[in-house]
Amino acid sequence: MITTNVTERPILYSTEMVLGILDERKTKTRRTKGLEYINNAPDRWVIKPSLELGKTNYTFEDIFGLEKFVPKCPYGKVGDILWVRETWNNWGAKEVPFVYRATDLRSCGHNWKPSIHMPKKAARIWLQITDLRVEHLHDISEHDAITEGIEIKKDCDGDIYKDYEAKTEVSDFGDTYYTNPVLSFKSLWVKINGKESWISNPWVWVIKFKVLSTTGKPESLEHA
Repeated sequence: MITTNVTERPILYSTEMVLGILDERKTKTRRTKGLEYINNAPDRWVIKPSLELGKTNYTFEDIFGLEKFVPKCPYGKVGDILWVRETWNNWGAKEVPFVYRATDLRSCGHNWKPSIHMPKKAARIWLQITDLRVEHLHDISEHDAITEGIEIKKDCDGDIYKDYEAKTEVSDFGDTYYTNPVLSFKSLWVKINGKESWISNPWVWVIKFKVLSTTGKPESLEHA
């Protein structure tokens, strides 16, 4: 049930990760926004979570005991709503006012509009935050790597996971794959954020969510 004290915020997703949500592979996302200050020197800080009035707050303390920093997640709190900005375009038809690069082949040839410019009225994917925590990027588990929406295939030895940095096609699937999901996630992170971002091992928000709708704003929110 959606309560009236939730906030709706936009969140950017790449086309590949939109497909991860639509395919029900992606239920978590890791973000550094709002943590830029401590990520100037991520190893300089330790974290001390505290539970206060039912809300989880995180206090970062300088390892030298000189400073404290309490970040605020720019994506909201547990229960808040995220509407997904993805690569899109206007279509113009009354029945189909918008098209989306992730799924709409009929619009091939159009000049796609960047996700950052998507208006709220064009958002088809709506999410609700169900859990929120902070951790170092390298602390990701194999299970969490899978829930980040990486592409999974089956081969004779079990599950294999896409290498997003690969530039050559050497497998029967047309891509290269890892047997370790964390390495797949690492390649995805590097592709999106760059190698230096991975090496620095920044602090990240770990946002777990559930999908409320993939066909537009849910009626429950329209009347909330």
